[in-house]
Amino acid sequence: MTRSRAARLCAAAFGAALSFAACGEDEERVPDVAAGATAGTAGTAGEGGARADGAASGNDAGGSAGESGAGSGGTAGAAGVIGVAERRPFVVYPPSPYPEENPDSDAKAMLGKILFWEEQMGGDNTVACGTCHRPGAGGSDPRSSEAAAFLPGPDGELGTADDVHGSLGVVRCDSTGTQIGATTQVTGRKAPTYLDAMFNLRLFWDGRAECTAPDCPTAFAFQDPDNPGTFPIRTGAALENQAVGPPLSDVEMACEGASWSAIHDELATALPLALAYDIPAAMAEFIGEHGNSYPAMFAAAFADEQTSGPSDEINTRRIAFAIATHERRLRSDQTPWDRWNEGDDDALTAEQLRGFELFMGKAQCELCHRLPMFADGSFHFIGFHKPEWDLGRSAVNAFGTPGAMRTPTLRNTGLREASGLLHRGAGVGSSMVDLVELYDVGGLVDDPDVTAVPIDATIEPLNMTDAEKADLVDFLRHALDDPRVAAESAPFDRPRLSSE
Repeated sequence: MTRSRAARLCAAAFGAALSFAACGEDEERVPDVAAGATAGTAGTAGEGGARADGAASGNDAGGSAGESGAGSGGTAGAAGVIGVAERRPFVVYPPSPYPEENPDSDAKAMLGKILFWEEQMGGDNTVACGTCHRPGAGGSDPRSSEAAAFLPGPDGELGTADDVHGSLGVVRCDSTGTQIGATTQVTGRKAPTYLDAMFNLRLFWDGRAECTAPDCPTAFAFQDPDNPGTFPIRTGAALENQAVGPPLSDVEMACEGASWSAIHDELATALPLALAYDIPAAMAEFIGEHGNSYPAMFAAAFADEQTSGPSDEINTRRIAFAIATHERRLRSDQTPWDRWNEGDDDALTAEQLRGFELFMGKAQCELCHRLPMFADGSFHFIGFHKPEWDLGRSAVNAFGTPGAMRTPTLRNTGLREASGLLHRGAGVGSSMVDLVELYDVGGLVDDPDVTAVPIDATIEPLNMTDAEKADLVDFLRHALDDPRVAAESAPFDRPRLSSE
């Protein structure tokens, strides 16, 4: 059986059982929980991460159609894709999943948006979450293309193949906030997009945003950092887990020895967004309506819920809940492809339509970049870097494949290209053309250091023509960008930061 055929049969099993385990892959392969998630309900998974609550079946929610490729939103079968326009609508962008313990609310989402852009959350007041995650850059970091963001790889030398184009964090500082470094620190990976992230069971490139305590009820639970051993969310908490990482990282946002209690104290007396300018009207109005006070905004967002203290208490759980609620509203569901999928024949050009047909068929992209999120929430080693350069998932979970990374969504990938793609943002990730060329030959198959780890079965030579590659690049660059994201208009509007 060829790898292509095996991969398609694997995809068919995935559609039927909502689990990659049926394909003999590692246990970390879990589906994108977009399938079957319902509004106000967390797309949850059990211990094995095999299915989402509220999902009737994989086939009902865009499951694979196996060999025939005939199912709604399914993976193309061995016969390829013929007449993609006639198959519309493919599975559509689903409602955002919310954990039962952290329901949606306008006040909570607005508080989370303000906190996301609050530079006073950083140890030296120069870095907010939004510093490294900008809508106009597709949810990633536009600064990754700057020379200051280039980081030498394991060989310790700049200008070689293992370089990384990361994200600029803080100058190293001690617990008093005094700088003890000479230059801004750089993260070891390019910041992934934070848009459309609510459908993942795990976040970060390596999936480390998960519950790791021995008594976690599930891997997708959220442990309260202020009260270890308590789990205010039992499943579906990837965004909450992700939100509590960077604020204490002494490379990304914090000084050494940072603590959540210090952040709470800072916010209790801070003038909200005091370091920002050009603050969107809705954000400014919310701040003004609550007396320019974080405690008052926390009280408005949470009242007496989810806390054992005063209604205006600032705690880590509430910070994570608010930021996650904001992010669950960042739905880039108005791309040209979405409009075409809904019946607008003019939304895609002829070149982009041919590119989509390749995406679903010959190019095999949809095996991992599954509709409608153009991602699968799973971890793959695609053979584009030496595993020793970055162990990826295997550094977090012993069962993970060395070098495997979480499949990124391709939504807004055209906006991310200028600052680099994939987790390194460098080398082949420097351009979409280079990426497609490497996919076409099946990865770095001539490098024994790469092939020492089996390359994912979905990666194989494609033998596309130059014209086909050009059409595919056109589709990826232009058909998946939401114009509201590019323009940074609501709900993707934002203030400007003092560091800009």
